[in-house]
Amino acid sequence: MTHAIDAHGNVVTPQSNLHSEGDRIEGIDRQAEKEANGYFQSVSSYIPDEEANNNIDVVKRDGSRVHAGGDHQPNDILLIDGMEVTYSMAQQLGLIEGGNFNSAQEDFYSDAENSQPEPEPQDTRPERAQLLEMQLDMASQGKSQQVMDTVQNDIVHLGDFSEQTLDFAQRELSMSEESVRTMYKEMQSAGSNAMADFLEVGDGRGRDRIEFLVDLANNGTRDQRATVRNLWFLAATGRLTQDQAVDAFDTLYQPYQ
Repeated sequence: MTHAIDAHGNVVTPQSNLHSEGDRIEGIDRQAEKEANGYFQSVSSYIPDEEANNNIDVVKRDGSRVHAGGDHQPNDILLIDGMEVTYSMAQQLGLIEGGNFNSAQEDFYSDAENSQPEPEPQDTRPERAQLLEMQLDMASQGKSQQVMDTVQNDIVHLGDFSEQTLDFAQRELSMSEESVRTMYKEMQSAGSNAMADFLEVGDGRGRDRIEFLVDLANNGTRDQRATVRNLWFLAATGRLTQDQAVDAFDTLYQPYQ
């Protein structure tokens, strides 16, 4: 009789799966008992077609069938009506519901859409205001905004330029006094044209309104003069809308009605 020998040279006594119970001999499936007690996991590749077919929980992954348990991957393979198809493709074809996987084509278009540059905001200011800014940029080496911020206070409250403003313009903006005053004339023209357009509301009295504002700018109170000059400045630089211009005029005109 041949006996099994272990690594230490000892004879291994074979364990039988048979035991006697009275006059009967019964077989015990030790493997099945251990599987039932959780000692082993069932080999996934043995999940039959009958169980996998149209069963979204059974997928083929890395060559073996497994229970996904709700954790599906785009490349998991399902068996739908006897045909193998990836999870993502089944979702796109409407064979299953749920999931948020995109096809490679969808990812491409999505990436392309997200990478598109933001459209440049449109400049809706009057053409005269845009032209004035371009002229100021040329005269001040691209510092038109600084010019506007510097001269606004003088124009509104003084109606002219202070020595400090002229010195700043020459020192920081490389603009001579002549350049500053030429710029002021351009602003007066642009502001007058813009205000004339704003106050011509279809009743033929636009010119009368402009003459009223000119009179206030020359003979009104200090606040009135400052308000009118500010309207001209904002109109010249494209910072005033027609509705705002009309509302401002009505406020100024109201005491004289």
